Formats: sequence, structure tokens, C-alpha cells
Amino acid sequence: MGSAWGALNVVRMHERGIGVYKNPTDALRLYMKLASISGADLQGQWSDLRSEAGAIASANFRIADMYAAGIGVPQGSREAEKWYQRGVDIESTGARAGYP
Repeated sequence: MGSAWGALNVVRMHERGIGVYKNPTDALRLYMKLASISGADLQGQWSDLRSEAGAIASANFRIADMYAAGIGVPQGSREAEKWYQRGVDIESTGARAGYP
């Protein structure tokens, strides 16, 4: 598996239409796939677990932004809040290096 930051950059390309057709629905699916990576999945995969947790938290924040704005999904503040909180949780636990 490559870097979570690398994966995040590829997803951003899909979202923005850089080198591929712009497709918010595809981007959301890919963000969700990245956001579903757990700390157990990361153990032994990447040397800097804290940094990679930051990329996964960023994916969660971007999902929240898409729900908040209704991009590729029905607009929903509760769903956005759920994803924002998940990103915060990942950032705070990832900063302690053990990210769940």
C-alpha cells in the first residue's frame, strides 16, 4: 500500500478534475475508502503513523465539507458533523501515535 497522503492527492484530482474527468461522486467514494483505514491497517505499513493519520483525518474533513455543501451527496449538517468529529478524533489520537 502506498502513502495515505499520496492516495489523498489522487482523490483530490478526481474531485477537481485534474488529469481525470471531474466526478464528485467518485471522489466521495474514494474519500470514504481512505477514511475507512484504521490504525490497525496502518501498523507496519508506513514509517510515520502520525503523518498518515493526518491524511486520513483530512479525508474525513473533506467528506464533511461535501455533506455540508451538498456536493455529490444530499446536503446534511448532521452527516457533516459526524464526519468532522471523526476527523478530529483521528487527528487527536493519531497525534499520540497509536491512532485506533
